Amino acid sequence: MKVTKVLTVLLLIVLTLGGWFSFLNADGVASVGLPDKERQERIAVAQDYIKRGLYQKAIAEYESITAEYDKEEDWQSLLAVYQMRYEEDEHIRKDYLDSAKRAVRHYPADVSMCTALINICIPYEEYGTAYQYARMTKDAGGTGEDFEKLYRQVAYSYQPNDGVYTEVRTPVNHCIAASEGDLWGIIDTSGKGYCSRKFRYVSNVGEDGVYVRCSEDESILIDGDDIIQGRLDFVPDDAGILSEGLIPLKHGGSWSYYNELGDKIFGEYDAAGTFSDGKAAVSTGGKWVLINQNNEEVSSSYDKILLSSDGTWNRNGIMIAVRDGKYNLYSENEKQIGELNAEEMDRNESDLIAFKSGDLWGYADKGGNIVIDPAYEDAQSFSNGLGAIKVGDGWGFINRAGELVVENRFLEVGYLSDESSCMVKDSGIGWYLITFNNPDALK
Repeated sequence: MKVTKVLTVLLLIVLTLGGWFSFLNADGVASVGLPDKERQERIAVAQDYIKRGLYQKAIAEYESITAEYDKEEDWQSLLAVYQMRYEEDEHIRKDYLDSAKRAVRHYPADVSMCTALINICIPYEEYGTAYQYARMTKDAGGTGEDFEKLYRQVAYSYQPNDGVYTEVRTPVNHCIAASEGDLWGIIDTSGKGYCSRKFRYVSNVGEDGVYVRCSEDESILIDGDDIIQGRLDFVPDDAGILSEGLIPLKHGGSWSYYNELGDKIFGEYDAAGTFSDGKAAVSTGGKWVLINQNNEEVSSSYDKILLSSDGTWNRNGIMIAVRDGKYNLYSENEKQIGELNAEEMDRNESDLIAFKSGDLWGYADKGGNIVIDPAYEDAQSFSNGLGAIKVGDGWGFINRAGELVVENRFLEVGYLSDESSCMVKDSGIGWYLITFNNPDALK
């Protein structure tokens, strides 16, 4: 008999402890659940407050109910009342957002609650927070056409930077050469100044931060610390990028290679690229070849070798070249990869390369496999997660799934930098830099 009583007591203790643990909410706070009848009575009280327009009292009641029960429908009701009150008084925004965050953490797959959170964030441009919770909901299986559209809006949101420019060059080594009127300068890819825009000419920035800078008085090779590395006795018509100790400069209609001091080393070419792995692509007499630093040809000849934005002949082991009028991919050892036989290709910048077939552009990977079928009037290769495409009169961006994530609203666009920034051009404005808010979404 005593043993039975002891067991009964132990069983009651276990059930009591089990009851407590079963009512731990998602924040780890223990709460004893009330009978559902009492919950419904409290909900009725909250609903009565809503009918009377007493939203603050209704919020307090639902906050208490969610703490007791942690039921999804109660969290939904809480956020609905918060929205009613928020429309009356935006000063409650912080409390509303905090409650929305808790709701999504408790029920991440609930699209309606995540949508409420996103809509709180967007007017205040809190895209980082919106993306964090939208990603949480997406990972939990939340979906739906409207939610996916909202997800893309926050994931691929961007901010314009200060500064408007007349001309710009492709970002190289975290810097962009840009002009205001006839005067050039350099900004870094976060939009900050690198050198002021008051020079007749500046080139892209090469290794060790060295670039060509020309004023009315002098032409120099100078680094980012404003230390002059070399001098030129002419103003170049154009300039490449200093790499492996050599920089291609155009003067008098032809290209030659110079060292960092400004001495001409060799060459008279129609076009010349940046040295990479001891080789550079050059063109003369209508053919393209690779040369070494002794000015010796070290490759077969091609109709054209397509240079990357930094002027190099290969990017990640892939070269784009033309033979018999057809563009194809080649390995570093000049072995053809795949059979694209494209009418045209864009430069090699990242993992997906734009190519033209017939009248339309699509994308291929570095194995020469078509990943996105030709469907666009024009296209640029992917760079840091996005590909620029043209439809009608405007340029926008797609992701690797081929989804349009930035509307076709720009006259022209550049390539994305490693800092997830990009130069774009608008009608009546000029060129300006935009920076994407969520780099992780671009990967």
